[in-house]
Amino acid sequence: MKTLTQLIIVIFTTLIYVTPVQADSLALRFLGTGEMINLNAALQIAGVDLHQDTNLGWPEISNLEMNVLGCWAVPMVDPASEIPLGTGIDCLVPDPTPDSQGEGISLQALSLFVFDSGTIVTFGLTSVRPFRDGGIGDAGGTVSHITGSIPNNKNGVVGGTDAFAGKVGAARVSGAVFLGDFPDLITFDCLWLVSVEDLLPPGLAKLEAEASLPPGQIR
Repeated sequence: MKTLTQLIIVIFTTLIYVTPVQADSLALRFLGTGEMINLNAALQIAGVDLHQDTNLGWPEISNLEMNVLGCWAVPMVDPASEIPLGTGIDCLVPDPTPDSQGEGISLQALSLFVFDSGTIVTFGLTSVRPFRDGGIGDAGGTVSHITGSIPNNKNGVVGGTDAFAGKVGAARVSGAVFLGDFPDLITFDCLWLVSVEDLLPPGLAKLEAEASLPPGQIR
């Protein structure tokens, strides 16, 4: 009876805490200011081993380890309610391809979506360009740049842990950042659409894992 009650409660809270755009998609928001940390610290927070938990090859992992500018961890929230869902982490690497459009830059981004039930890992190219006239965001005042990427063969879900282990899919991001204190700090206000096949919403995934534990060992 206790497990059934917990199931009903978590299913209800999952409907509130997670904004599903379709059955296999999550809408998420990185919102806040993060201090720069190194790649190892970011992977430790996320509980991720790039060799074991992703389908990235040695060239991509080696490039990340040698050339990463840094990583920044911020709150990850529901886009509509801003209810906390976990931690979002972006790790950025300069892309060797020049931006033919002028003022913008291209970056390779390793993004980590850290839930209680596991971590989703995405990897791909993103572009960052200055706002033409500047702008104001809710993440902490003025934002200086817009950023985004769309799904293609170079952007997507490359793995995960626990409930998201072995997952693949697509990822899209559109947002704004403040880079006035870069690289020490980055302020994010970025919307993500992460699509994964056979995705179990994070709250329900956590409950299923807990329901398999002996009584008294609910995490």
